[in-house]
Amino acid sequence: MNSKIIDKILTRINKTSKEKAKFAIIKDYKPIPFSENNFHKITEENYNCKVAYIDGGNTEILKSSELSLQLVQVYGCVQEDNKTVKSEKRSFYVLTQTEDVNGDIYFITNLFPLQGELLVKQEDLCINSMDATLKTGVNRASISSIGGVARKFAEWGLCNELMKEMESGDIVVRDGNLDIDVVNEKNYAELALENAKNKKIILSGLAKTSKVFCDNGNNVGVELDSYGFKGKWHYYPLAENCGTLFAKLHESSKHVFRIDFMCGDLEVDKLVKVLSENSKDMSFPGYPYGLVEADAQARVSDKEKEFLKTLLMSKAGKDLEKIEKLMTTENAHSILDNM
Repeated sequence: MNSKIIDKILTRINKTSKEKAKFAIIKDYKPIPFSENNFHKITEENYNCKVAYIDGGNTEILKSSELSLQLVQVYGCVQEDNKTVKSEKRSFYVLTQTEDVNGDIYFITNLFPLQGELLVKQEDLCINSMDATLKTGVNRASISSIGGVARKFAEWGLCNELMKEMESGDIVVRDGNLDIDVVNEKNYAELALENAKNKKIILSGLAKTSKVFCDNGNNVGVELDSYGFKGKWHYYPLAENCGTLFAKLHESSKHVFRIDFMCGDLEVDKLVKVLSENSKDMSFPGYPYGLVEADAQARVSDKEKEFLKTLLMSKAGKDLEKIEKLMTTENAHSILDNM
């Protein structure tokens, strides 16, 4: 690539002509103007409570335009004094196929548990391929998207399982935000929210990436970090009656994370302090180690994926030719990539 073009690109990336942001844009909430008074220092304090960290992973083993087979894993660990005292892992296959239902193409899903009881109902994964929460623009949703939906439902389900043994003042932390944005997700999320409220448990979600922006187009985390507030901090409130804050959980961290929560304002300080205490591992300062553990245990490696695919193919027998024919509807790109 021409070096002059590179220089122009870098100049454009580094352009700093934007005015200072005035507020964050959070859908359905009235914004509160940014103020340095809403930066709060995170101080050291120990709380005698349990904290559950939950994450999930999924990988696609077989794919065609009319079939998707995925492995979903969700993992949760309960910690006291930053040490894991309990863990739960659930694994299951998600087989989704297309079917005509009264003239509409539906994704019909069957679930096959590998480890532990299922946390998801099959009927909640039988979804119209033109569902507004899944489709891309005017096009029908990808059949592959159902694996991610199943994972989200299972993560909520594991929240409910772990809350059964938790007490008032304990904390649950999901990887990701607490938005309910996929069809049928409220069946799982609302139960978790109700259980947390009844047991007075702090339910929260920490997102590694955030798509919350300011009125000037900047990412909120980047904008807040530009104020140069020293040490560990959290920023709250962003909008009226909105359970979202941003935090830098370690003084050496380069990341400002979005944290959603379901609790009263008085418990916000406790939440960020507990998360900060769990975010001191220098392999990823500022990110809770409980979520590092959950991610590692839930993740499905490429090696495991290839092993499962090989095992399936070796056992297919007379059905192998049919499976391979189905896969030709999706593998043209991979052929070109390897040429």
